[in-house]
Parts: sequence; C-alpha cells; structure tokens
Amino acid sequence: MKKQVAMWCALAAPIVGHAADQTGQWYITPQAGALSTDRDRALQHEEWLYGLSFGRHFSPNWSAEFNFNETELLNATSGASGLDMRALSVDVLRYFNRDSRFAPYLTVGAGAIRNEPVRVARGQNEDFMAQA
Repeated sequence: MKKQVAMWCALAAPIVGHAADQTGQWYITPQAGALSTDRDRALQHEEWLYGLSFGRHFSPNWSAEFNFNETELLNATSGASGLDMRALSVDVLRYFNRDSRFAPYLTVGAGAIRNEPVRVARGQNEDFMAQA
C-alpha cells in the first residue's frame, strides 16, 4: 500500500516547465491519497481517497481554493459498505518562492466532513473540520 501511495504522489506532483506569473488565473486540481483508520474500528484499515480542488491565484504569494474529497470504507468482516466519508473545505495557501522549480507552501482551511455509517437505517453525522 505504501508503494502505491508513493507512486500516486509522484504522478500527482506538478511538472514545472517555465515559471510564469499565474496571478488572476483559475485552476482545477485532481486529488488522490490514502485514508488509514485505527484498528479499533470494524472497518477496512486503508482506502483510497479521491477529490477535486478548484482555486484562484490572487497574487504571486497567495491562493485560495475549494476542496472536495470522498472515500468509502468497507466493513472489515462482511466486505459490505461500512462508512461513506465526504469532506468540503475552503483553504488559503501561502506560497514561498513560487517562481522556482520547487515552491513550498503552507495551507490553512476550514470546512465540514460528513460521515455516513451504512446500516439498515442509514444515518449521517456532520462535523466541523479544520486543517493546517
């Protein structure tokens, strides 16, 4: 699993050609990652996470984006659907040295995450989410 995650991270890394001022431009970014649960849950312990970001570069150093991602964790014993998770957030990104081949950044955001346990009677739970 770790090799697969590393491969997807390498494939998802942006390929920087010629650095140019992107101020005022909009962008869409696909996301792929992994979610790992603790061993106390009766859920599959690792699963892929997929999503999409939609953002805008406001200055050479600042961007903002909307993020959506989701995953479905299977029940560890039966293999049936166990938990659907969806998250939506608004993030602000601060870039450092954007004009170089390597441009590190910090991100801060807030949003909501919806956990829908799959049972005979389907229920849902929405929680606040913060990230940095």
